[in-house]
Amino acid sequence: MPNNKLMHQDSIQTPHSTQVQWIFVLSAALLCFAPLMRGGRMYPALMIIETLSILLLVIVLWYPHHKKHVPLLAWLFIIIGTAIPLIYLIPMPLNVWQQLPGRALYVESLEILQAAGVTTHYLTLSVIPSRTLTSLLGLLPVIAIFIATLQLPKLYIIRLVYIFLAVATFQASIGLIQYGSGAEWAFWWQITDSNNAVGTYPNRDHFSALMELAIPIALGLTAYNFRNKKHDKEHREQRVNQTLVFFTISLVLILAGIFARSRTGVALVMLALLLSSVIFARHIGGKRALGFGAAITVIALGIATNIGLIPVLNRFAVDPLEDLRWEIFAQTWEATKQFFPWGSGPGTFQSVFMAFQPLEVHNFVNHAHNDYLELLLEIGIFGIALIMLFLMLYLKGWIQLYKRRNSSEAWGYFYFIQISAGISLLLLLLHGVTDFNFHTPANTIFFAFLGGVFLFNSKRQ
Repeated sequence: MPNNKLMHQDSIQTPHSTQVQWIFVLSAALLCFAPLMRGGRMYPALMIIETLSILLLVIVLWYPHHKKHVPLLAWLFIIIGTAIPLIYLIPMPLNVWQQLPGRALYVESLEILQAAGVTTHYLTLSVIPSRTLTSLLGLLPVIAIFIATLQLPKLYIIRLVYIFLAVATFQASIGLIQYGSGAEWAFWWQITDSNNAVGTYPNRDHFSALMELAIPIALGLTAYNFRNKKHDKEHREQRVNQTLVFFTISLVLILAGIFARSRTGVALVMLALLLSSVIFARHIGGKRALGFGAAITVIALGIATNIGLIPVLNRFAVDPLEDLRWEIFAQTWEATKQFFPWGSGPGTFQSVFMAFQPLEVHNFVNHAHNDYLELLLEIGIFGIALIMLFLMLYLKGWIQLYKRRNSSEAWGYFYFIQISAGISLLLLLLHGVTDFNFHTPANTIFFAFLGGVFLFNSKRQ
């Protein structure tokens, strides 16, 4: 838990404390509500999420705080990321539009419309402007929670981390009930088979992604309280209680991640355990270092075995090469080459891919199951620039944490949280190779929140 000194500093009234409290309340509401209605993918949920984000953005941008708390590179990423959908909505002359790559099929459609008396003089870079506008609106919650996190005082950030863990634990608990009993009440907002751990998400992959984001945070806080420090003896009882709380949360999250039965999800849960053990164990001290990672892994696998790992292991018995998503990857790449370098426009994948869909895939394909391929198809060279810019921002965050490794605040409470957030971001970035988690509003909001935590300037309170 945050120390008394930090709590005392936060309790001092500031001229803008009301704005800070509103930013905190709206951020907390966004984190709590985001996953409740199929991961935020239902239209009523999107309307509420975007309304909350607009209110949050207005207060954050109006809040007379120093905007330097948001790194310059982060502002550049936000501005470019927002400008790209706007560029795709700018009208252009028909003769220019016809020369763009990938528009040949649409030119034939225009000729049919013109023959029917429908005249079009200007078109946009996006082949479906309405989908691009929807994508632009979908950026609002991500931008709002990211900027809000960077602007809030440190104690409020820690409180939001607790709220995030509570939301993830709630989802994990529902998922375990779904897997264990198949109780119908546990599947509200769902149209899914029973005995699958999905929480209130539309599928197990996106549910497991939330577990991947939360597990390193819970393990990091467990590790911090697990440490044996001489100056902590007077708080030993408090630390034991906190260790048990975060240890229990970690186990619940790990089990839920396993029983989601997502192959990528299970692999990344194991990676979360490995990375957290390696990074945190050496800063716990003594023999506890070895016991920290071993205890969580052994207990989690022991409970999982008793509950029943056979259905989970059966998922790995399926040959990955037989998964039709490899055909989807190949055809998405073909479509990308057709539309490169400008792409078809943000949010247009579903409609554009129909012309490239392989015959072996009989169902409607709503996403490429690879967020990076889908980004390249939709915005082409701009997608490459955005990926590179984000990687620079992510690397900068690790460099800043590394530089502080020997400072007085190194390996303190918030330092553990920031390291954990960096691990969480990496896990979801890896999951994006085999799924479309960045198209689930709840997970993008959680990702942006943890991104703000990771890049937070800890020199200020």
